[in-house]
Amino acid sequence: MYSQADLAFLADLSDNANNTSDWVKANRPRYDALIASQRAFIESVGAAMSDLPDFHAVPKTNKSMMRMNRDTRFSKDKRPYKDHNDSWFWRGPNKKGSAGYWFRVTGSMAGIGVGMHGMDKDQLNSFRAAVADDGAGEQLVSILQALRDDGYDVNGEATKRVPRGFDKDHVRADLLKHKGLFAFKDFAPPPAELFTDNAGEWAAKRYRTLQPLQEWFASVL
Repeated sequence: MYSQADLAFLADLSDNANNTSDWVKANRPRYDALIASQRAFIESVGAAMSDLPDFHAVPKTNKSMMRMNRDTRFSKDKRPYKDHNDSWFWRGPNKKGSAGYWFRVTGSMAGIGVGMHGMDKDQLNSFRAAVADDGAGEQLVSILQALRDDGYDVNGEATKRVPRGFDKDHVRADLLKHKGLFAFKDFAPPPAELFTDNAGEWAAKRYRTLQPLQEWFASVL
């Protein structure tokens, strides 16, 4: 699905000397080949997850294909391009504001994950209420522990203190601090399946493992 040449392009792009518009223009055929691989991968994931209601795998820019151009307006890092290739899959009617699955490829690894990197005010209020609830909160603890046991890391932006309105000594205080929550695993070197027609099925198998966290978010937000 992806190729060793795609990863070599991303490795070259990670070199600051190459991360320029002129270099990418000179290597446009390599860039185009990477994007073609990504489209094929997204289509393969969509086919492998087609039994899941409201699962969206749309091989278009700003849908499942995340832009490789960086927004440098408010960043000290002025490199114009990301050195990774990201895909996003979501469930439900709206891409924005939904917990979903992602896939990342760099020059040296493949990463897979699920969750929400950020929540708006209403979602955050619902999330915290669910975490504080013994039923939903303990369910989330169990889901996260199962993912950790399977080798996934759990992370996400968090405040330093328990938010106002909740007991600072709450049994799930650490989860209450989260403003985003996701589970992920990096595979380095990338799996051999990434370079075969089974790449989408390989990713989909892992998304099934991650599905309980996505469905927990969907049930409480």
